[in-house]
Amino acid sequence: PAGADFAKDPFLWRVSRARIEESGPFSLFPGYDRWLGVISGVLEVRIQGQPRAILDPNGVVHFSGEVSATGQLQSGPVEDFNLMIRKGARATLEMHSLRGWRSLFDDDGGSVGLIHVVSGECRVNGQGQDYQVRGGQSLLMEPARPCGIESANARVAIVSIYLS
Repeated sequence: PAGADFAKDPFLWRVSRARIEESGPFSLFPGYDRWLGVISGVLEVRIQGQPRAILDPNGVVHFSGEVSATGQLQSGPVEDFNLMIRKGARATLEMHSLRGWRSLFDDDGGSVGLIHVVSGECRVNGQGQDYQVRGGQSLLMEPARPCGIESANARVAIVSIYLS
């Protein structure tokens, strides 16, 4: 958030969606690892010490919050999905176009599981309950347990965070 001081008020993890209107550098977040997934548009990402990456929808890149990174718009504005976790924790971010059914968080879903529906809607069946999740909504599971997700045509971001 505007005016936040992460040295005084550190967070363990956070997710966000953002619209990138201009090419330029990403903010530095010392002490955090970052994942960036593209929801719409095409973005060239240059990260210090890594080969350049061209991300289109569902593309994901991971980098340390201490290193210099820039984004170059390729064909107009980009909407992205961001995951940041404090160093020492582990996480994954996957972006998917979902048609049909698939299982999630099967073996070791982590301490926290989050399903964010980018567009469309899906049904999540887990822990003895059914949830309808629509575009722009998220389902948070603490702890993440095996579940199924089903949709005729949805785009989803799947986050697993391992805190121990």
